[in-house]
Order: sequence, then C-alpha cells, then structure tokens
Amino acid sequence: MLELVDNGILTIERLVELMAHSPARLFQIDERGFLRKGYRADIAIVKPNTPWTVTEANIQSKCKWSPMQGHQYNWRVLHTLCNGVHILDNDKFDADYRGEQITFRNTKQ
Repeated sequence: MLELVDNGILTIERLVELMAHSPARLFQIDERGFLRKGYRADIAIVKPNTPWTVTEANIQSKCKWSPMQGHQYNWRVLHTLCNGVHILDNDKFDADYRGEQITFRNTKQ
C-alpha cells in the first residue's frame, strides 16, 4: 500500500484511513484502529526511501516463506507496537510476545 503513496495514488492519511480506521469501523472492532486514549496501540513506524528486500532471513512467520520473497520495498518498518508492546525495534523482533484476541462491539455481553 505504501507503493501507492509513492506513486501519488493515495496520501499517507488516506492509507491510514483505509488500513486502520475503516476496517475497525466496518467490523466494529473494540478499541482498535485509531490512536486514542484507552485504545490498544497497534502501530507501525515506517521510514520512506529506505529500500529493503524480503528474504528468508527476515521473515518472522513459522513457515519461513512469503509470496513476497524477493520483492523490494521502498519503506522500511523500523518499529512495531502490538497492544502497546514494542515487538519490533530496528530489526530486533520479540518472538515471545503474543497479541490479544480482538473483540467486537456487536458481540459484547
């Protein structure tokens, strides 16, 4: 999606709307999708004009492969927070942390 920003198709603000705000609203996800007090902080901090390539060495999934392997990106993820926990810090990944189950407003009792 950041490639669409690079190509002038989307603004970074529209990207955030499409990737975070809209899904949270559409699926009525509790306390996610926005940077607000009391919400879970799920944040990716990226740096533009920092090319990197997906390789087996930097894939963090259990299967150790990706259909994007070999693809070069122009934005690099420097930090990732999941539920406010810093799980990626400049290539250092906390593989021990597990996220939380999401809840939905229409199913809360």
